[in-house]
Amino acid sequence: MTRYALLTAPVLLFCYGSVRLLDPTRSPGPVWTVSHLFYLAAFPALALAALALRSLAADRRGAALVCVVTSAVGALAGVGQAAVDLLAGWGAADKAARGVAANHLREIIPASDLFYGVWPALTQVGIVGLLVLAWIPSGTAVALRVPWWCAPLALAAFVLPTVASLDLIPVAAVAVVPAVLPAFRALAAPRPAPVGWRARGAGFDR
Repeated sequence: MTRYALLTAPVLLFCYGSVRLLDPTRSPGPVWTVSHLFYLAAFPALALAALALRSLAADRRGAALVCVVTSAVGALAGVGQAAVDLLAGWGAADKAARGVAANHLREIIPASDLFYGVWPALTQVGIVGLLVLAWIPSGTAVALRVPWWCAPLALAAFVLPTVASLDLIPVAAVAVVPAVLPAFRALAAPRPAPVGWRARGAGFDR
């Protein structure tokens, strides 16, 4: 069931980016709160998406595990960042007051500096790495492979808001969907039986 996170995550990111655009001032209020609730929810969904993608790289368990852990660390950082922002915005009169509250929270919450900077982006790094692993040809589970362009497309979508503008988050979220759709379909497909074996009754015949 974790495969549904592959589609849920970009939907949540799209909602975050779209609601965020409703208030260009980024001031505390309903728009800020709703958009950041979507932002917070997107990170666990991205972590679950990484967990689902691990099944497509089962023959490279070590590398896949590293990517899943990387995504999990990034998701924890992203949830922490969203939580701090939501708490800071709660009851703040304006953007300046929210900033002061956020700085105060970062001073009293242990290791809160890890919630910012590159740490939340590790979630997407792990997903891109898993898409690369899922594309690399292997002698097993060939039917579960994804096209080569999935990883570059996902990378471009994840990087776009950072290098261009955060206002492009909805566009980036839409671009993530075709990047992960082949993986979603592969995970929904029946798993091929091991080569050289054929199920019959309760046993196997070579």
